[in-house]
Amino acid sequence: MGSMQKFSIGSLSVPDDNSPLFIAGPCLIENRAMAIETAEELQRIRQELGVHFIFKGSYRKANRTSGSSFTGIGDTEALEVLAEIRESYNMPVITDVHETKDVTHAARYVDVLQIPAFLCRQTELLVAAGESGLAVNIKKGQFMAPDDMALAAAKVVQTGNNRVMLTERGSSFGYHNLVVDFRGLVKMAESGYPVLYDATHSLQLPGAGQGVSGGERQYVMPLARAAVAAGVDGLFFEIHPNPSRALSDAATQVALADFWKNCQTTAPPPPVRALASFTLKHHTLLEGFQYFGMQPSQADPSSKIDQALKAVRALVFPVDGVLNGSRITFDSNGGELCSISVRDAVAIKEAMKQGIRIAVVSERDAEGYRPLLEAIGVHDLYLNGENPLYSYDAFRLRHNLEDEECAYIGDDIGDIAVLSKVGLPATAIDGVNYLRNRVGYISGYEGGKGCIRELVEMILIRQGKWPYIEQVEEEEER
Repeated sequence: MGSMQKFSIGSLSVPDDNSPLFIAGPCLIENRAMAIETAEELQRIRQELGVHFIFKGSYRKANRTSGSSFTGIGDTEALEVLAEIRESYNMPVITDVHETKDVTHAARYVDVLQIPAFLCRQTELLVAAGESGLAVNIKKGQFMAPDDMALAAAKVVQTGNNRVMLTERGSSFGYHNLVVDFRGLVKMAESGYPVLYDATHSLQLPGAGQGVSGGERQYVMPLARAAVAAGVDGLFFEIHPNPSRALSDAATQVALADFWKNCQTTAPPPPVRALASFTLKHHTLLEGFQYFGMQPSQADPSSKIDQALKAVRALVFPVDGVLNGSRITFDSNGGELCSISVRDAVAIKEAMKQGIRIAVVSERDAEGYRPLLEAIGVHDLYLNGENPLYSYDAFRLRHNLEDEECAYIGDDIGDIAVLSKVGLPATAIDGVNYLRNRVGYISGYEGGKGCIRELVEMILIRQGKWPYIEQVEEEEER
């Protein structure tokens, strides 16, 4: 496989090894109120989970099953709604184009142009989209072999625009049915372009609904988790405040109220290009499957890491390298500018809620973090420059904890003394090599970008305390 094309869409990096990309929104801009309601929810999810969104909405549907089906509220009116969402929520937006004449008009309002699956071989349309200078998402045709998508991408790239993504959305399987061949995700990735999986259109039953497309929404999440396991760079969902009343693709769109839960169960793992690399990071493949919906009872109960996770009653980590990502910035007056990843902050609060004690240490004066940490409920703070080992021991003795009941996330040589004592020594993926070869757990995330969140989730899942396990089970039962 060649090197992966990397590019930016606004402030988003594509692909981003630290956070999966979601393209999400209604099938069609039915009205402004519905679109704004959807964008509001995506904004809330983005703030709580730290995931990245591109807001999706077709301004016109030119390929409805029946000529009598609703196609839109008017091109300019719908595009203006998309532009409003982009400006109001600082969120990139994407829409599909069907003819070359659509490209110039739509490009003024959006950040990404999408080529519909039926049109993925249309040379003039692909070239026009490339010449717009915008990023281009090409849906794989239901009739296309996955390795042939590199030829479609090349038509865009020949214009000098290499900001191309490919999206799997199922292959025709007889009449009125689609099937997903997950080998295709790997084959498309070998082209060197970022690959996404369309979790909703892949489950359409084209034309099977008496003039409209049917669908099998109940399989959306199982297949989405399978795509994440296969190593996609992002997921595509169509969502709607009230799918049963949607004017397009009502059978497959996900209910807006359920979408936070769907993001929660697919967002945790970093994109993985090979299961082998995932196995190295998470010790055994069984343990890695925890991320993709496996419940604790299905994991290997005898593994050393499993026992260590179950024993944890306290988690300790340093400010520098783990909480702040090795970045120290100052304002014009020399004061330190302090911040905490939203993803990590949510995990810290959940850990304490579930009875896991949290302590934060620092070998330098890091008192600037005290107000932030106290605001999320952390009060075991050792921020005045003491040796981490002294701070850790003081914390452990204060709460009558055994070393085997403690986890510590370190990222540099100064953390070795503590890591050698605790029951669960861990490091971020960007920790120094010396630590990576010696700890029991290596996070798939960098310091300051979710490594705390990942370890907290693993601990709580193993202990049966992760609050979303029951939600996942209920979703699968439905």
